[in-house]
Amino acid sequence: MNFSIRWFDEGFIFDNGGCCIFELQDMRKYLCALLNSTVFKYIFAELKNAVNMSVNYFNATKIYITADHGFLYTYSPLSEDDKVDKTTVSSEDVEVDRRYLITTKGAKPDYLLPVKFFDENAGYDAFAPRESIRIKKSGSGLNFVHGGISLQEMVVPVVDYTPVSTKSKAYRRNAGKYDTKPVELNLLSANRKIVNMSFILNFYQKDAVSDNRSQANYLLYFTDSNGVQISDTQKIIADKVSTDGQDRTFRCSFNVKPQIISGDFRRLYKVEIPVTVCG
Repeated sequence: MNFSIRWFDEGFIFDNGGCCIFELQDMRKYLCALLNSTVFKYIFAELKNAVNMSVNYFNATKIYITADHGFLYTYSPLSEDDKVDKTTVSSEDVEVDRRYLITTKGAKPDYLLPVKFFDENAGYDAFAPRESIRIKKSGSGLNFVHGGISLQEMVVPVVDYTPVSTKSKAYRRNAGKYDTKPVELNLLSANRKIVNMSFILNFYQKDAVSDNRSQANYLLYFTDSNGVQISDTQKIIADKVSTDGQDRTFRCSFNVKPQIISGDFRRLYKVEIPVTVCG
């Protein structure tokens, strides 16, 4: 199984679509190293094997892959700006941790956000620090913490996988949906007559690159009726991911070899669309 990631430095201009993670700050190098390591590839392969075994040996028809709740880990030592005082008195505190505070009803800490955690009649209130801030507390364990209102604590990742056999009726009914095919390229220009030796044509990528539509590279040129190339070659990399059709257009300039066109009409073919060149 091949899997890898790369680091886009600040100011990077994206040339295609893809999944990206931002705001990793000083953890970027460590995360890149982990996800490109043999350890991660081993874990990824084990997940794949578990799914294959569930389907092939236990006839599983629905598989859910999930993870335990997340955590925050900061490699570098934290500064005072990374900590906040709970500001409540001890008599109000029920439970204090690095990432949350539970108090008796009515407590109002100055720098923590209220969290709707208990029933209004329970007699308790809950609070959490903003972003990745820790509540000041004596003892070790400041860099590695659980709890709070961070994304990894509040959102549980779930992969819903439904295996479909190529021999099943469901697959045959939806083969066009499941099969991966390269995107197609069509001629967009309405004019089918060319009267100059140099001209421009517009092309259209029919589908957006997606789960079952892959990027395709096209080499475009004109041939005569005998299949002999009579123009220069242009390359189009059809990798547009936008769902807006106007964003999936390409503009190419062609030059016909002057010794080819004498004075006769020649029928040429471009992306399976006939174009007449007038010389």
